[in-house]
Amino acid sequence: MTVYVAEIAGRAIFAFDAPDADAAKARLSDREYLGDLYVLQSDGHSLWDGRTAIEMREAVAEEAEVWADEHESIPCVPHPCRRSSEIRRSGRLR
Repeated sequence: MTVYVAEIAGRAIFAFDAPDADAAKARLSDREYLGDLYVLQSDGHSLWDGRTAIEMREAVAEEAEVWADEHESIPCVPHPCRRSSEIRRSGRLR
């Protein structure tokens, strides 16, 4: 899996893994996934206004290393909006 970074207005917002660039782009077009960006805040503001373009790029080595270190320490918790069958099909629920 490759680690990708989503940027909004030139600011790295989050990192995630995907098998390839097409899968990463699909994740960034998933309305349920993007809905979290309305709720999550930084300095009292939503991370995304729903209009600004979200750019995607491969993580640089340092970003990928930080992501991997953090990812190992956090247990996998299914997204509350997804049904268990969808998560099982994606391989995220064991």
